[in-house]
Amino acid sequence: MKSLFMIVSATFFLSSCSSNSDVPVPGNLINAFALIDWDNVPLPELTQEETALVDSISKLKEFVEYRKCNKELMKKITPYLAKMSPEEQDELRKNGTDSLYLSEFSDRVQSQLDIKEELKAIEKAYKTYEEEIKELQLSAFEKVALMIKLFQ
Repeated sequence: MKSLFMIVSATFFLSSCSSNSDVPVPGNLINAFALIDWDNVPLPELTQEETALVDSISKLKEFVEYRKCNKELMKKITPYLAKMSPEEQDELRKNGTDSLYLSEFSDRVQSQLDIKEELKAIEKAYKTYEEEIKELQLSAFEKVALMIKLFQ
């Protein structure tokens, strides 16, 4: 269920960043969300310095706010995802890179759930968080570790 939320969360976030309803969704991002069981993902091996940096970033108020906003959206979307049939869930996983499918799915969910405020909050929190860490030049491993911490 959490992997479905990650697909949906990424879809809504990416679509909120654009005024165009046919949002090109990067396949590697959606696939990462779809294929990962976030509860069981170990953090990548990091040096002591990298670990300290990731830990300090994850304690920033901007990171904490971004995480909180994602959790608020998850609270609203999880019941919707739970009501989907296994076939619908499989279809969502299989079509996780199809921008037209994801756009239609996003429209369908938004027509049934009032999540506009949560989406705005996520976009605002993400921008603030990104602004705070943009100068850090994080490694791929550090970014992955932060993503795991965000969704666990």
